Amino acid sequence: MKTHHKIREQGQSLILIVFGIVGLIAVAGLAIDGGAAMANRRNAQNAADNAAMAAALAITQGNDPYTAAYQVAAANGYDNNGTDNTVTINISTDYADINGDAVARDAAYFQNNNEFYIKVTIDSKSATSIAKVVGKDEIEAHASAVSHAIRGGRQPLYGGNALVALSQHDADAFGIMGGVLIDIENSGMFINSDNSQAMTVGGGTIINTDNGIGIVGGASFNNSVTIDGYTIAWNAKNPPTVRFGVPQQPVPPDYSFIPEPPAPPSCDGLPTITKNEWNNWPDGEHIVLQPGNYVNGITMLGGVTQLTMESGVYCIHDHFQLNGGMNVIGGDVKLVPQSNFDFQINGGITLNFDNLEYYPEDGDLIINGGNTLNADRFRFYATGDASFDMLGGAIFNSSDTFFYVPEGTVTWLGGAIIDMHAPPADDPDGYGGLLIYKPWDNTEPETFYGGSAINLVGSIIMPHTDLQFMGGTMANAIDTQIVTYTTRIMGGAIMHIQFNDANQYQAPIPPLVELLE
Repeated sequence: MKTHHKIREQGQSLILIVFGIVGLIAVAGLAIDGGAAMANRRNAQNAADNAAMAAALAITQGNDPYTAAYQVAAANGYDNNGTDNTVTINISTDYADINGDAVARDAAYFQNNNEFYIKVTIDSKSATSIAKVVGKDEIEAHASAVSHAIRGGRQPLYGGNALVALSQHDADAFGIMGGVLIDIENSGMFINSDNSQAMTVGGGTIINTDNGIGIVGGASFNNSVTIDGYTIAWNAKNPPTVRFGVPQQPVPPDYSFIPEPPAPPSCDGLPTITKNEWNNWPDGEHIVLQPGNYVNGITMLGGVTQLTMESGVYCIHDHFQLNGGMNVIGGDVKLVPQSNFDFQINGGITLNFDNLEYYPEDGDLIINGGNTLNADRFRFYATGDASFDMLGGAIFNSSDTFFYVPEGTVTWLGGAIIDMHAPPADDPDGYGGLLIYKPWDNTEPETFYGGSAINLVGSIIMPHTDLQFMGGTMANAIDTQIVTYTTRIMGGAIMHIQFNDANQYQAPIPPLVELLE
């Protein structure tokens, strides 16, 4: 009997030893294979992070984000073979959709949008080693990452509103006297003042917009004002298309992205020309001038009917005087006044230039009534208190125009005929869509007078200017964004804006790549 008991005890011990060994194997498997699983999880997470960032970078560079993500994932050991690993890429312009089903995006999707969210998910399986003993053949790992990409490019200022007043606290920051008609297509208005009467509108005014009016503060609308078809009567509610309490924009604005104009061309090395007067005898009726340093100025006397200015730089001292009735033809001409004289165009003169750049310091360029200035490309690069004035009956035409006015004004009187377009979007100098720019330090007020032949295309940015539209102003079918400090529109003015943000100056948006999660 003792022998049987001994055998039974030995058998029980053997069973316990076997279970102990199995337990040790399980623990060892958990330690070894679990560690491998954690390493796989870390590797998968790193691969997902890198792949999501690669896709975002590819978007900003105009490359295929799917190819970039798959390549980076494969380089990190996840080749999307569908057997032991799967790489899923979901790209959306809406963060809320990033956890939805992945949808293949074509090239147009990335060209037509600017902001994207990219989610890369990696699911992988790794075979176990010791854990197989306890029936665990493989361990799964799951990792995901979300990146954010802004492709970069340009966007309209102030939400693409056509009329903008930037004063932060003034009453009447945008004030309209009665009897005004404002018609804005494809855009709206923005008033930055937090004053309870930031916008005041007199009775008899009609304002039509497609995008409404945003006001930081409040407004005072007299009865019989009509805004977007809603006519205000005594004790009536404000028009539904007027939004109050919109976010305020910083003042002074940061326009550091607007390029500084080029410095005036140097006069060094130009031939010195001392002659200062030309006449039809003995010079002839057709005078041809060459670039040079005109130290005694330029005077065209009577009898000269045509002046041709060859392409180049003209440094002019003291005066530039043309006689009435003559025609001036120029190629690529740069006029650099060397003293502060006003260049006045008088007496029925017609000037035609391929490209005219004018670099005044303090002298004005004045086109008097009955005179015409045509330029395929025109640049007014003032360096001081210089203005550009067009008087009644003056004609100015240019399909590529930019005025940089650090201290002076750009003014036209009623009856002027104006057709000027801002530089195209691809302007190499960076002024695409910008028609007139007065920096913040320029506080000179402006008064715009209208006429039936005023055609403006491009942004007028005068952030510290008080602008006044005189009664009787007619601005028909202009395509412009007008940014001022304050604006007053007098009774009887008519303004029709056919807004196209593609024709306006747009602020650059730098590319952005970031890992969100």
